[in-house]
Amino acid sequence: MNEEEEQRLRQILVMLTPKQLRYVAERYRHDTDRETLEVLGMSPDAPYRWANKAEVNEAIALMARDGVFVSRELLRRALPQAAVVKVAGLDSSDERIQQAAATEILDRFHGKPTQKNEVTGAGGKDLPVLVIAPGMLDKLRA
Repeated sequence: MNEEEEQRLRQILVMLTPKQLRYVAERYRHDTDRETLEVLGMSPDAPYRWANKAEVNEAIALMARDGVFVSRELLRRALPQAAVVKVAGLDSSDERIQQAAATEILDRFHGKPTQKNEVTGAGGKDLPVLVIAPGMLDKLRA
């Protein structure tokens, strides 16, 4: 997909309703529109009621070349719902779920704590370090 096509797909995706976006994302997996609509539990005539049916079809054609943009848009739109679910874990009656939710929220916001690792030689002695000058590796291999 070239840059112009990527830009066009972005323009279309932001105009689509959530149902249309789900339809675009699911359509490539099925041979027909009818199958896609059945899987999504949508009315068979739903696409005919869409004023932007041409754009939906264009998005499907572009997505067939590169589905990353559609998946990112789906995930971006799901972020608020995912955040609500994650935060709801803090109110669980199960302390393990509360702890897991709290840890994950903290790790996502602050980043995971860094872990220091000390590497030593046998018996805790210093490790020898060999510095090889540029070009010397080839001479050593020869």
